[in-house]
Amino acid sequence: MSMKLAVVTDELSQDFVHACQIASREFGMGFVELRSLWNKNVVNLDSKEIAEVHRILQSNSLRVIAITGPLFKVDWPNAPKSKYSVERDQFGADFTFDQQDEVLQRSLALAKEFNTDRVRCFDFWRLDDPLPYRAAMYQKLLDAATTPLPRPNPPRRSRLFRLLISC
Repeated sequence: MSMKLAVVTDELSQDFVHACQIASREFGMGFVELRSLWNKNVVNLDSKEIAEVHRILQSNSLRVIAITGPLFKVDWPNAPKSKYSVERDQFGADFTFDQQDEVLQRSLALAKEFNTDRVRCFDFWRLDDPLPYRAAMYQKLLDAATTPLPRPNPPRRSRLFRLLISC
């Protein structure tokens, strides 16, 4: 098993071309994580922008190792608001807890689009006392982790993905 080294492109630059050039030419990497490009969250990219991402990746001999959207980077419902919670969007995304299933489905569709089986998520915003909510949080993460990738056309055996949790 070989290690695949990657970088989150917006950690280098919001200019996706420039970020890919650095990752490929200066760092010698073959993989990147997609989170925010052109000041827009990856889950908000339209079909034209996705086509441009493919073109830029190909021209820099890069592949996507993970989709790093804003999945579960929200406050837990009915819990005290976290002191770590932000009042503004982050990385071009501003989604509520109720929108997380949509964020998951969009992340899975992008994983399929970019031929990766990895989606990064978060463990919600930290709480001073998570114990009363932890079982439900774990269940939400487990439900997400056992969601199959969208089925190809024509249908083949369902493929699971890897949920990477950032705490």
